[in-house]
Amino acid sequence: MISFVTGLSLIGTRRAVALPESGYYIGIDWGSAEHAVCVLDGAGRAKAEFTIAHTAAGFAELARRLRKFGQAEEIPVAIERPDGRLVDVLLEAGHPVVPVKSNAIKAWRDAEVLSGAKSDPGDAMVIAEYLRLRHHKLSAARPFSPQTKTLRTVVRTRDDVVRLRVMATNMLNSLLDAFWPGAKAVFAGVAPVTKASGRHRGVSYRWACNKRLRTAMTTFAGNSRFDSPWAADIYRRARDRGMDHPQAVRVLARAWIRVIHRCWLNHQPYNPAKHGGAQRLTTPQPLTQAA
Repeated sequence: MISFVTGLSLIGTRRAVALPESGYYIGIDWGSAEHAVCVLDGAGRAKAEFTIAHTAAGFAELARRLRKFGQAEEIPVAIERPDGRLVDVLLEAGHPVVPVKSNAIKAWRDAEVLSGAKSDPGDAMVIAEYLRLRHHKLSAARPFSPQTKTLRTVVRTRDDVVRLRVMATNMLNSLLDAFWPGAKAVFAGVAPVTKASGRHRGVSYRWACNKRLRTAMTTFAGNSRFDSPWAADIYRRARDRGMDHPQAVRVLARAWIRVIHRCWLNHQPYNPAKHGGAQRLTTPQPLTQAA
């Protein structure tokens, strides 16, 4: 659990590093099947424009073609994604990778391309030009640590498993509705229960947030209750107040966020011996005697 907590601070973000001066600036326009690439020199002249396939062979070709322009550490690359296998390949090759926001590129393109024309190669050039002119105000991402890569793989694998389970449940619901109406009322909480009263109380759900970080936090919180008496106590008390499992896990995740934030501020891994809440739960309280 300690390794999970210490690695979690890197989820959803990478520590930024300063960009070096460069003779070349690379812009990549992301696509589902292929990616457009533009290479500009320091004066803004296009030195190469090409596309690569969204495959391992395409990524290898990109790394090979970029090597012709010099040392990877001296050639920054801007792309409209903060993660993904293409970003990992570029980071592993040594390129400073600059994730740029799509809204910023759109505003830049609208200001620079007066005709309003839009194409993948044109967008790659706009991204490269944005990087060339604003590199002194931008920061490159740092590669994830091996622990964070492992954690990311585990979380994404769990997401896939949960998604498959939900799909299977929905398919079963549809089949039951079509061929055995009423069967869902027979079967261990599959059908939802609607509760209504004269005084309605509604609780909204937070949608605008970093969803990957939220998933990582709730997954960690849900698993932590099996190893941490403190976490198990918070979860149990939330369930006793009438919350369902997802709500109770979110309550526990909120409590863990405060702990993790303190670990981050102190630059120390989680230590149950220093956690006041955990100590109050596990340390026997002295008996008081009546006067």
